Parts: sequence; C-alpha cells; structure tokens
Amino acid sequence: LAAFDDAIRDGVHIISLSLGPEAPQGDYFNDAISVGSFHAARHGVLVVASAGNEGTVGSATNLAPWIITVAASSTDRDF
Repeated sequence: LAAFDDAIRDGVHIISLSLGPEAPQGDYFNDAISVGSFHAARHGVLVVASAGNEGTVGSATNLAPWIITVAASSTDRDF
C-alpha cells in the first residue's frame, strides 16, 4: 500500500500493475491491490493491471471495478 501512496504523492497519472496473482482477488474490499488502487482512483489516478499469469483459461484475477484489467492472447484466442 505504501507504493500506491508514494505514486499518488509523486503526482503520477497512471499506475500500471503487472502482478498476476494466482487466484481471483475475491473480496476486493480486503485485498491490498484493490484497496491501494481504489485509493489511487479516488485521487484521480488511472490504475491498469494485468489479467493474471495463472489460472483457468479465460480467467481474470483483478476483478475490482475501478481497475482496468488488460490481457493478451494468441491468434487462436488461447491465453
């Protein structure tokens, strides 16, 4: 959470997270990534995160509605 505070204090406009947790965050009111990104969003910072590096096909791990989640796939639409 300190990193989010530092970024906000530094005046960034965008935070890009490539953390890729193994499982969905679940209760995003108690998840550090979700809480930190919510704090950043409340200060006008856009938060973008990777969909994840593990998990079942087509799954995403960053589920908080204030995070823009991005992913990439191949031409056969396989993650």
